[in-house]
This record gives sequence, C-alpha cells and structure tokens, in this order.
Amino acid sequence: DLQLHKTPMVYAKDSRLTQTDSPKYGVQLRKVYLRRHGGESVEADSLDEVLFELRDMNTTELNKGGVIIDSFTTGTYMRDILEEPFREQWNKIVDFEYTNDPLSLSAEEVAKLPTILIQIESADEQIVDVSDPYSVTGLAGELGEEDTPTDIVVAVPPQHYMLYNPNDDTYHASFRFLDDQFEGVILGANFLMGHDVHFDVDKKRIGFSESTCDYEDIVEDAINDYAEYQQKTLEEQETLAASATLGSTEASGRNEWNSKCGGWCFFGKFAAGTVAVVAAVGSVRLYRKYQLKQFRRDIRRNSVPGVPMPGMNERGEQWSPQDKLSNMPGRVVEHDMAPLPSRLT
Repeated sequence: DLQLHKTPMVYAKDSRLTQTDSPKYGVQLRKVYLRRHGGESVEADSLDEVLFELRDMNTTELNKGGVIIDSFTTGTYMRDILEEPFREQWNKIVDFEYTNDPLSLSAEEVAKLPTILIQIESADEQIVDVSDPYSVTGLAGELGEEDTPTDIVVAVPPQHYMLYNPNDDTYHASFRFLDDQFEGVILGANFLMGHDVHFDVDKKRIGFSESTCDYEDIVEDAINDYAEYQQKTLEEQETLAASATLGSTEASGRNEWNSKCGGWCFFGKFAAGTVAVVAAVGSVRLYRKYQLKQFRRDIRRNSVPGVPMPGMNERGEQWSPQDKLSNMPGRVVEHDMAPLPSRLT
C-alpha cells in the first residue's frame, strides 16, 4: 500500500543459492556501515550522524554460503569475518564494548546507539528513475563506488536490533556473528522491520520501502473519511428532500384551494370575463355617442343658415319620413342634396 511508504520502493537483485530449488530469497552484500547518533531512516536526520564504513572486508568471503532473507528468524546473523571491523568501528562511537549480553539501558539511550546500514546489489530494473541515484532516497548514491551508486541501502536502527526483555527490563543485541565457516548470512525480521517489503517472484527482485507499517491508522483514516462522505451525502439528500417537500407543499396548497373552490371557481371566472366584455362594449358605445355629439356640434357651427345639410332637416336633425318639412331624398330641389352617409366617423 503506497499510503504506508515513507521512501520510494527500491529493489535488490534476488540471487538465490540455486535458481530453482531454494525457497529463500537471496541478495549480495556490498558494504556495511555504522552511523553515529542512530536515526531510523536511511536518510540522516542531521550532519552529526557520521558514517563509519567497515573496511578491510572481503566481500567474497562475506557472501560465501549465500545471504538469505528470512522473516521467520528474529535476528540478523553475519559471518565472523565481519565481527572484527564491526567492533572496531563500534568502539569509535559507543563508550562500551559491543555485546549480545543483556544491557540495562533506557529507551533514550538505545535510540542513540549506532544505526547499521547495509548496502546491497541492486536489481537491473527499478520502478523509480535512477538516472540521478544521488537524489533517490534508498539508493547508495555517494556511498557506492563509482560503478555502484544505484545499489540499495537498508537501515537497521537500534530500536530494531536491540530487543527489549520486559521480564528483567533489559535490552540485548540481536545482530550476531556466526563462528561456523560454512554458514551463510541471515537477514532476519529485525532487518525487515520498518519496511514494506515486496517479494517480486516474476522479476526476481526484492523491494524495500521505509514504512510506518501502521495499518490500524490507515484503516481508521479510511473509516473516518468514509463516515465524512456518508454524512455529506446524507446532508445533501436531506437538502434535496426539503426542497422537494417545499415545492410539493406549494403545489398542494394550490390544488387544495382549487378543490375547495370547485365549480364556483369556474363560474366566478366566467362571470368576470362576461363583465369585462360588457364593460368593453359599453365603453365603445359611449365613445361612439360622444363622437356623434361632437359631429353634430361641428355641423351647427359650420352650416349655412337656411340650407339644410345632407341627411338633415332645417333644424339640423337627422331626416325621418315623418318630417314633412325636410327635403325628401331623390327629389330635385334648388340645391342638390348629398346622400345620407353610410356611417359616421
């Protein structure tokens, strides 16, 4: 899980004792270092964490018998040819001799013991860009020779190789040296601690990435994130439901009023429409009467005395058959009469 990785995954070459029969994963050791003032990461916390290389080592002899990775073995076991250079560098850093016997130390004192750094031959194929090995945490970089800067380096801090015994409140070192010249090297559980390890069977490589290995925190964070997502989703659904309820209430109110009104609402609308039509017709008629009255006034004002206007008698009134004093339409008189207008404008 990449969420647990603190450094990039870098791969060591799987060089087993036999390519087909051995069930154990094997690697090739290059160098071993001790770093002053401890530190849990392969990357130094400060400039005070000076490296002490275990020199005068015969790497061929060191890898003789094979170097296997075995998570079932608690400690790490090196060949005895490493013991002398290891103790020599240890005594330069710590004020007491290295021993596997129980020691009465506090947790703070243990944290200040040297960190063991183990340089291992790298795999041919990496998942990170190794074109600049000096910038990739977990690669040898400047620690490696000119031809091995892409080797990987694994840190074994004192908190991992110093095992605590609660029965007598002591610590003892689980980094040991084997006397048997036929035994190989075993990189055990304390070598793997603090790492996410990928055993890549197909590509014959073993990947190492520094990790908190705290799966409980990852699971708890995932649960909290899911709970927040659920809460947010619930709030959104409640908001949508409230909006839908408000719209439904408004529509329901209108429907309820219509249902109460029933046929009376239709009758009221019809009556209102009828009143509006009658009012409009009445307004038109009043306006036309006003126009007629105005027309008559204009005629009286502009007419010649004694000469009736077309369609009018001598009194300026509209002609009627009962009016014997008027000129009859179609009768030839001293002055022609215009026909009656078809409509007044």
